[in-house]
Amino acid sequence: MSISKEIATTGACLNCTMGTVPSVPIMALPPAIVFVDGKPVLTETDLPMIPFGTCNAKPSPVPIPCVPSPIKWLLTSKEKDQVTVGGKGILLLSSTILCAQGGKISILPG
Repeated sequence: MSISKEIATTGACLNCTMGTVPSVPIMALPPAIVFVDGKPVLTETDLPMIPFGTCNAKPSPVPIPCVPSPIKWLLTSKEKDQVTVGGKGILLLSSTILCAQGGKISILPG
């Protein structure tokens, strides 16, 4: 598979295993300096954590709003291939991040 097919770019969404809805499309923060297929690549610092509806990580009789508490991105280009953009790892479609609330956040292609 081409490496460009593995890279997460602007327009990708996030999904949490404990959330009820995926995020809105994510945009790379300026200044975008690397592009793949005409879209800015996403790095480990580009993604704002937008709530995923309600959180199902802890049992509750009432719905609890999602408050993302990301810990650290795993499987970025920095770890996989030691490739960075401005010292930041590029997010891959296989990258994930654990949430301190109990979920696992993954990237959906844009």
